[in-house]
Amino acid sequence: DPNYKDGFGDSAVNTVSGAKDPEWLKIILDSGGNPNAIDRRGQPALFSAIGEDRWADIQLLLEKGADINLADKHNTNSAHYAAYLNKYEIVYWLIEKGVKVDNYSDTGSSLAWRVYDSLSTIDHKTTAYQWAVKVKQQLQQRGIKFPPLSPAEVQDKWEKGESL
Repeated sequence: DPNYKDGFGDSAVNTVSGAKDPEWLKIILDSGGNPNAIDRRGQPALFSAIGEDRWADIQLLLEKGADINLADKHNTNSAHYAAYLNKYEIVYWLIEKGVKVDNYSDTGSSLAWRVYDSLSTIDHKTTAYQWAVKVKQQLQQRGIKFPPLSPAEVQDKWEKGESL
C-alpha cells in the first residue's frame, strides 16, 4: 500500500519526495500514492521536494495531482513555504502555475510579507534576490500592495474583526 503510514506518520510519498532519486517517487505515485500526502509535521509532500530543490519531484507531484494550494498545519501553502526558504525561483514558478498569493498563515504572515522582508535581508548580488524582485513584480501585477501588512498588523485586524 503506497499510502501506508509508518510509525511516525509518514507515507512512502512523504519519505521519497525530495530524495535524490526521482524514480522512486514516480514508482510510488504510479502505484497509487497520494501526491497530497501529509507528513508527521503536517506538511504536504510537495514541501519536501521544494525544501530539497528537487524540480523533477515538484513537477511530477503536480503532474500526478498535487494541490499547490494545499496548506500545512500553519496554513502555509507551497509558495509561502518556498519563500520562507528563500527559494524564489520556485515561488515564481508556482505563481505562474496559479498558486494562491493572497492568503495568510496562522501567524498573520503572507507571501507578500515574506518577499518584502527577504528583500531587506538577502544580499542584493545573489540570484535569490533577483528572483525575489521578480516575485514582487508578479505579486504587484496580481494586485498585491507593497509594503504589505506585517504579521502583527494582520493579527491586530483579526482581533478587531476587520477585513484585510
